[in-house]
Amino acid sequence: MIRNAIPRHFLKRTEDGIKACFFVDDIIYQEASPEIFIARIVPDIESDYFPPWLLRNVRFLKHLLSGDYYNSLLSKYNELQEDSTRFTGAVVQGQYYEVSEKDLPEGFFSGRNLMDEGISNILLAAKKVTPYPESTYYNNRQTLDIGELSSRKRDIFPAIYLYCLNVGQGDSFLLICPNGNVYLIDTNYNASKKDYVGEIVAILKKYKLENKIKAFIVTHKHLDHIRGAADVFRKLHVEYFLINYDYKHETKPVNTLLSAASSIKKWINVNRESVFNEGNVKFSIKNPDSRTSSKLKTPDINDSSIILCVEVQRFLEEMLI
Repeated sequence: MIRNAIPRHFLKRTEDGIKACFFVDDIIYQEASPEIFIARIVPDIESDYFPPWLLRNVRFLKHLLSGDYYNSLLSKYNELQEDSTRFTGAVVQGQYYEVSEKDLPEGFFSGRNLMDEGISNILLAAKKVTPYPESTYYNNRQTLDIGELSSRKRDIFPAIYLYCLNVGQGDSFLLICPNGNVYLIDTNYNASKKDYVGEIVAILKKYKLENKIKAFIVTHKHLDHIRGAADVFRKLHVEYFLINYDYKHETKPVNTLLSAASSIKKWINVNRESVFNEGNVKFSIKNPDSRTSSKLKTPDINDSSIILCVEVQRFLEEMLI
């Protein structure tokens, strides 16, 4: 294969020479083509943002998935059918790969060519242990119980305010409780959207609040939910960091997130159903639970996403009157 066909930012010197080094961040199902999936791959580089133009989408046949992963999709998509064909497990969400340039087929990075069973053995041989184990950040860290978030701080606003921030693909929410405590749920922006933190600051200023986030919540570890979080931590004071320790997704973007979050002293492992209160506002963690908290229990990280139910007691009472 011609060397120049591989984007330079995917090339890295390893113990075995120059190789294409990347992670599978996400696996995307296309309803229009049930036989074909897309692997969104991320290079092993230093970046706060991992902007979309540095990523690549690789098209591949479904049989390169693991059987467990494919079967987990059957209940979500009616178009998919049970399949007795052998699944090779060559393409795995969160997996790290080091592939020799000569081994990659033409069109792998361009997305033009469909990767079939012919690449399966190449990818299986290219699987490597992640250079960025999450345990580096979780071990020996004092982890607080989620009940620590409960507050009896008096209300200063007549309502709860939810802002859906425009980050393009993905979601990011800013939640202002009646007592003035603020929660930021996910972030997904890059250097091209320079007003993201400024937008948050402007909202806080509108309510005469400090540039302070009580808790930053990571619903799950896909790049489009954590991109740019390091910048948020630099520019805003964040008191608590909430993430599911148990579901490992040991990619470079997750390592960048956890490294930046080390500046936050209070961490909470959200790996089970739980409840906390902000005055009259009840926060219920509905997911993950005992069935979805780790990769051993559910192969698709989307199924482990934190689901947060917010109930405002005063408004519920008014609705019942």
